[in-house]
Amino acid sequence: IIYLVRSGKIDFTLVPLSFSYPLNWMACFLILATQALLTVFRWKILLEIKHEGKLPLFPMIKLTWIGMFFSSILPGAVTGDLIKVVYARDLSPKINKTYLLTSALLDRLFGLLGLLFGLGFFSLLNYQELTSISKELTRLIHTNFLVFFLMILGFWGLMLPKKIQQIIRGLALKVPGLSRSILKTLDQIWLVGQNKKVLFKCFLLSVFTQSLMVLAFYTLTSPFYEQALPLKYAFTFIPVGMIAVAIPIAPAGLGIGHAIFNWLFSFFNISKGASLFNLYFIAIMSLNMVGSLFYIMSGKKHGLKDVEDFQNEEAKI
Repeated sequence: IIYLVRSGKIDFTLVPLSFSYPLNWMACFLILATQALLTVFRWKILLEIKHEGKLPLFPMIKLTWIGMFFSSILPGAVTGDLIKVVYARDLSPKINKTYLLTSALLDRLFGLLGLLFGLGFFSLLNYQELTSISKELTRLIHTNFLVFFLMILGFWGLMLPKKIQQIIRGLALKVPGLSRSILKTLDQIWLVGQNKKVLFKCFLLSVFTQSLMVLAFYTLTSPFYEQALPLKYAFTFIPVGMIAVAIPIAPAGLGIGHAIFNWLFSFFNISKGASLFNLYFIAIMSLNMVGSLFYIMSGKKHGLKDVEDFQNEEAKI
């Protein structure tokens, strides 16, 4: 942040200027809130596999927002999941600690698959146009194809036939020092993979929710682009920045997101990438802070021991 400010790459005057576009802010918040609610449904679907019934929706909305709140004050966009699952242990006695953590892991995995699908699809759709812009952008597009291929492999890995699963389990058991918890986690993941309906429902939800995230970013920042940038192009690089933001280095991608978006927007000769991400950063932080109200209203505070128990389980996974 200090480097970006000193080098003039962050223009804080853009923030008050953006309030001249209240409809863009309102649309951004509405899209992000819709996206958050849809991710609640995705996690609910995953948990109900183990619960073997319907879970109440409102408690899960509260838990999701509590996780979003802690993601804003702890490093990375995924670290709030640990706090979320600590609170989620009271949802159902049928859902054990390992599956709670596995469900959060799978929920994030589906989110990543949704991002990578959009990245690869729009890169393929706009390949001729984008590769004619610059060699640097061409390299990014080719990298997008690579991660798109890895996404397909990852999705296929969730649906491995039982014979292949048994081969993998047998090979894993022969590896010295490999924890049986890893095998237990794989079993939980493959349990989801056996339910094709759930699998594709979660995947399609992810593609839609991640598209909403790109749309929210574009809606809020597009009035400040120095030159026209079609929405279809935004889908080829904004997901790259969102993946970088999820790395647990700084709260909500502070600094990391500013730097990566400054680089990504430069491909399209837009010099305010860091300042543009700053607007989105303020929007997402404001929305996530609503979770602090749910946290206070929950009236239930889990101690450090509860968090440590889940951290130990998380380390095994």
